[in-house]
Amino acid sequence: MDAARFASTLAPTLTLAVASVLFGCGADAPAPPPPATAQAERAAPAPIIAPRAVSGSLAFDLVATAGGAALAWGAPASMGGGVRAIALDPEGGPRGTEVSIRTRPSGPSEGAGPTVADELVLGSSGTRLGVAWIASGVEPEVWSAYSSQETEGLGVARSLGPTTPLGRGADASRGRLAMTTRDDGSIVLLRRLADGACSSAASSERDARCARIGRDPLVVAGDDALGAVEAELPEPCAAVLRGALASAGTSYHALCHGGASPGTTLYAIRPALSYAAAFDILPGCAVEALTPLEDGVAVSGRCESGLAVSLVDAMGHESARLSDASFEVACEAGRPSVTARGREGSRRIALLGALSRVEGILPERIAPARSRAAWTGSALLVAAPLGREVGLRRYACRDDVFTRTDLP
Repeated sequence: MDAARFASTLAPTLTLAVASVLFGCGADAPAPPPPATAQAERAAPAPIIAPRAVSGSLAFDLVATAGGAALAWGAPASMGGGVRAIALDPEGGPRGTEVSIRTRPSGPSEGAGPTVADELVLGSSGTRLGVAWIASGVEPEVWSAYSSQETEGLGVARSLGPTTPLGRGADASRGRLAMTTRDDGSIVLLRRLADGACSSAASSERDARCARIGRDPLVVAGDDALGAVEAELPEPCAAVLRGALASAGTSYHALCHGGASPGTTLYAIRPALSYAAAFDILPGCAVEALTPLEDGVAVSGRCESGLAVSLVDAMGHESARLSDASFEVACEAGRPSVTARGREGSRRIALLGALSRVEGILPERIAPARSRAAWTGSALLVAAPLGREVGLRRYACRDDVFTRTDLP
């Protein structure tokens, strides 16, 4: 072979070899970087459910469950009214399909179903889930549904009877429904019954009228007695029930009363010790939320000087009070931790296992007014009213920084 032919034969081989070195096309060269679109897909946030149209800013609730969380809301009249619910994974994405709760009227409401919900509450205990709501109207009515399998069994609701109308203006706030649990894991609804004549134990005045609070165990079905009177209040606030929950073996609920000079009584009940006590809590303040703690409950209230927080132990006694309080959320060992600060000092509140009702110890920028928040164990989910919708937000620790994680 002459030199010219040898050179022409070798040239393509040399060209390929050089290209392999320069551009990494050889057999042992690293794979080229993925396209920018693939990188973006990997960095995209985990799915979170889209906002839902809602019948009112009080007609939704969010709780932590065994599988993550559950959201329930009242649908507006334009969408047929009624109540819907959906199970969420720990990151706030849909887990299963949306459930529409049917109604099974009973008693005085037979033949008529609820129209639009104006207040709604959820309760959970493991896989057990309860929902109750108030159908608005001239004669508002309380309805409830229960499932032992989270949202999957929320098929049929039952009527529990009448209640009072929603307040107007500043009085239009949650206060007729609250849910708690028992030591055996059952779910109990506290609800405002229709007002009635006071018993002699509640008022010595003849013909006095009282707000009455009933207690109902939530079950799939049954003819058990409904509305056993838990308390009577001769001078109730427009929003009577200021919260209820169980923590550290104690069940707590708060009732607002007092007419022109309202106050709140916190009830602490420990069945294992046959113990029950009542305490005036945050005098001069409007109690807004109860939050479960490892060893008790935090009671948040709005006072003339600003927000106040009372930390209460398992026996119902106040262990600390923080006035002019504020909250900060930071990460410790990859988990959120809340620091409550006040004029008297500060207290750290760790979010450990899954918790519902944590909106009362969050800054307003994270949980705006009328929000509901739950810690699933891996993310903080916040359901907040947005005009005529309820939208979900997600927060978590990323690189030891507490940040919103549902946005790109």
